[in-house]
Amino acid sequence: MGRRGTVNFSSIVCSEAELEEYLLSVKWDPLEHWKDDGTVQAADSAQPIIARYPMNISGSSGGGDKLLDGLEKRLQKVSKHTLTDEEKYQLQVVLAKVYFYGAKFDQCKQAVESLPTALPDEGTLSPAYAKQLYMAQMVMRGIAAEIEGDRGAAHTMYNKAVLAFKERLSSQAAIVVPRGSVSGSERGFREELVNWPEEALYRRAMMSLTLGDTASGIGELGSYISVMDNVTPPTFRAFRRLRANRLYMQMVRQRLGGDAAAQPPSAEVKDDVMLSHRRQLALLKATYAFPRASETHNEVLHEVDCAARDWELVQGFSRTDSLRLLEILYESVYLTFNSPRVLRHLVHTLVRFGDYHEASLAFGTYRELAG
Repeated sequence: MGRRGTVNFSSIVCSEAELEEYLLSVKWDPLEHWKDDGTVQAADSAQPIIARYPMNISGSSGGGDKLLDGLEKRLQKVSKHTLTDEEKYQLQVVLAKVYFYGAKFDQCKQAVESLPTALPDEGTLSPAYAKQLYMAQMVMRGIAAEIEGDRGAAHTMYNKAVLAFKERLSSQAAIVVPRGSVSGSERGFREELVNWPEEALYRRAMMSLTLGDTASGIGELGSYISVMDNVTPPTFRAFRRLRANRLYMQMVRQRLGGDAAAQPPSAEVKDDVMLSHRRQLALLKATYAFPRASETHNEVLHEVDCAARDWELVQGFSRTDSLRLLEILYESVYLTFNSPRVLRHLVHTLVRFGDYHEASLAFGTYRELAG
């Protein structure tokens, strides 16, 4: 690589580094952004299942628009130089990201639509960096297709990205989260705005479900949840995963339907349902703290109702099964500060379990709270 090539590569890398550094400083609220993600609406709705687009920084405070304008001009200047094919690819993807975070989606689409949809062969770019660029451009192409209403094309883009991520790179490929990306139960998050592999995995499933391919959608959503179970830190995307897991359980529940009454669910199905609720409890604990006086954690209340219903659905009547449900209920009592709604389920489960003393105490607390 000659001096001019070195300057071009350096300019592109520095521009991307400036962008990523700024993005990790942005405070935003995932609970507010994804509060209704995964909500199932009417089948004839324009969006049968809500899947919010990732955050952008257009119009945000802190000089985001100014930074994006400066980076766009710098990259446009570099584009006038003689570039190698790899430099052109790198430039187009980074420029598309600048447009994407500035909510200039038409220009973003134009920047990536001429790029190959196959993972580039190894060259001077490191395999890890080439993968990151590829995942970014495929997700941006998918979102551009979503915005235009072409969910089939969007699913194709996300699926290609996921297959490259899992098969060509590694069947055990993990989601890598920047060290500066943090989240927790307090507002004012500095969580990574977009993680491209995570976005591809999630949106692939959402497109299948939106298109009515429930079988594929459930499998893909389960794949997303399974991969994210191993993410570090474990709080990354906790609320979005909570919403995704809630949708997954809803879809499994619908698929079981009335079949459970005619024939007991298999041990595998039963374990999957109970494991999903244990996961939901962990995500609730990662997302919510002990409630303030005026605060109600509705997600916790919804989980308690669903857990009690699903234990009936999968016929979880053994003592071992009841213990697993009691774990969820006791943790939920804390997360809701003795919600009468939770205590009702607790009393019922304790009676079924045979612990009448604890059931009596829980019932006494319920009577005092319910008046």
